[in-house]
Amino acid sequence: MTPLWELRKSRSLPQLVGVSSLLITGIATLSIAAMLAWVLLGTVEEQVEGTGLLIREPGLTAVDAPNDGIVVDVTRTVDDVVVAGAPLFSLKTPSGSTVVVQAPASGVVSVVTTTVGSVVQLGDRLATLSPATGPIAATVFVDALEAVDVEPGMEAIVWPFGTSPAEEGAAVGVVTSIATFPATFAQLEAALQSGPLVASLSRSPVVEVTISLGDERTLDWTLADPAAAKARPGSVVRANVTISSQRPIDAILGAR
Repeated sequence: MTPLWELRKSRSLPQLVGVSSLLITGIATLSIAAMLAWVLLGTVEEQVEGTGLLIREPGLTAVDAPNDGIVVDVTRTVDDVVVAGAPLFSLKTPSGSTVVVQAPASGVVSVVTTTVGSVVQLGDRLATLSPATGPIAATVFVDALEAVDVEPGMEAIVWPFGTSPAEEGAAVGVVTSIATFPATFAQLEAALQSGPLVASLSRSPVVEVTISLGDERTLDWTLADPAAAKARPGSVVRANVTISSQRPIDAILGAR
């Protein structure tokens, strides 16, 4: 005679197998349904990336050393508002004389690249000024081979270099202009005002793309409370320009 516990075991096994099969079938069905929904209703975006600076239009103004010397005084810091002719730095020249470096234009100090005691040479960048008012834009440089697909009116997102737009947010803008020819080294220097950034971007041909972001008070952000909002004119930024957007099903049918 078969023991009672064997009878119970033989009856429960089919029940367990049946439940497991139903769970697996349900999960598979949901996965297939989700995949079909994405194929039919989702979107696939093709984007090109660029790196550059956040600016306040019409652009940045460089403050360069007029002589070789040692920086003996720094009278302004980042975010200070200055007028044209205001003293910014004092240099002690090799001859022993003191040269005062003045602001070449009115604006806001966006970057200071030197400190007291620094040894500078003629033409070295000391600071960068941006306009005190005006719309915000991003000047970014895109690989020349990819820039051929970029057109005015395309949507773009811009976020501070080294951060994640998914976690810290990005500003939404529109492409307003694309340069006709790749940027020269001198053009990169004039637009970016940053030696390391110029060096990294000049390794291959790049094209300047301007992305308008609108007024600073009404910027459109991808997140409600973006950490990226701390970015200011003069900040290094990354950008993605969406050059095409289509449903996966259209991409699949178009490839056939």
